[in-house]
Amino acid sequence: DVRFTFSHYDTDYPGGKDTRLQFWRYLYGEWVPDGETRQGSREMSEKKSMIVMLVLDCSSSMSSDINSIKQAAKNLVNTLYNASGNPNGNSNIKIGYVTFSTVGNTYVSDIKPLTQSTKSQIESAINSISTSNGTALYYAMDKAVEKIEAYCNSTNFSNEPLSSVTMLTFTDGLDQGSIDKSKGIRDGQSYYNYFVDKYKEKHINGLPLCSNIIGVRGNDIISDNQWN
Repeated sequence: DVRFTFSHYDTDYPGGKDTRLQFWRYLYGEWVPDGETRQGSREMSEKKSMIVMLVLDCSSSMSSDINSIKQAAKNLVNTLYNASGNPNGNSNIKIGYVTFSTVGNTYVSDIKPLTQSTKSQIESAINSISTSNGTALYYAMDKAVEKIEAYCNSTNFSNEPLSSVTMLTFTDGLDQGSIDKSKGIRDGQSYYNYFVDKYKEKHINGLPLCSNIIGVRGNDIISDNQWN
């Protein structure tokens, strides 16, 4: 949020000082109230939240790039924190993260306001990441979206105005091991089809889910066709 505080104000408006701070413009030789600016300022003053979910691939194929991925993720968290005005209390930026290799080694954090405390917790969690076999990519992304939906439907969110919902995934892009027997999904291709059908035009609280993937060419990608 950007806010301006004025201790006093002066204007050459012919009627003298107004007891209310209003918006005026000089139009055709006279001062007139600017209703559009007033309305625009009212809309800008509404504090809206944004939700950011990080999905971090910790598969062994990422081992040569994992330190770069960690640093990139921490840089993003720090940038978001600075942009939020370094709040000590409630922040309009809500953030969570998912780390994954296999289905059984997938961790989904709670979504919380991005305060100093939350930032430190996320940075510590990112620093502790180690790689292991398996790449349950579609499973992890699915769980990330489910967590976002659960958060938006929870009392923690309290129907706050929302400006954007973003999922940012760091991965080498090759799924190996995504299954969910509770959904009848028993292989990666089936999970891919399920995920695309469910989330291709997904909206949360009336806003489109913005999903971005930062691709890293992992050790298990041996051809340009796989990478493309």
